[in-house]
Amino acid sequence: RAVHLTAPMGGGKRAIVGDLCRTAISEAEDDVLLWRIQVREEDEGMNVILRAYASLFQAVQRSQAFRGKIEMALNSQIPNQPKRVQGWYQSFIDGVRKSKPAEGGQVQVNLPKDNPLVGLIEIATGIARKFPVILDINGLHNSHSVGVMAFLEALLSEVNDCRLMAILSMEPL
Repeated sequence: RAVHLTAPMGGGKRAIVGDLCRTAISEAEDDVLLWRIQVREEDEGMNVILRAYASLFQAVQRSQAFRGKIEMALNSQIPNQPKRVQGWYQSFIDGVRKSKPAEGGQVQVNLPKDNPLVGLIEIATGIARKFPVILDINGLHNSHSVGVMAFLEALLSEVNDCRLMAILSMEPL
């Protein structure tokens, strides 16, 4: 479920992950969601979670047809979820409908007010129940936040019945 990829700068980490992603999209029978998060040195705590939300929005917006499939998949799960999770799903669906990527791929993101970290985990799990997801977190060595590690631990423990592969890329320190 998780791959820890480490190499010195210029070691070819991005090339390996890029090739894996291209192969997954071209050879998969299902649509594959490529969720790429770039952790920068200046990002800490909630900034990383905000970046994760924004990159998930971008990944879902790759085409109108794919966005529609994601919306349908989450909508179909709403009746079976607790009220709190229903709110997170609906908030994400509404946000995806309203947000349009700007020049440079930037997306305006509205975080759920009720525990955005747990909401992100539930949304990602809901998507991964219906579609294969490749989560590529690059630059993980830049984060020293407990929130980021809690997000990863919770997500990886939550996706037992899902199709999610996490690639954690970092440079050795």
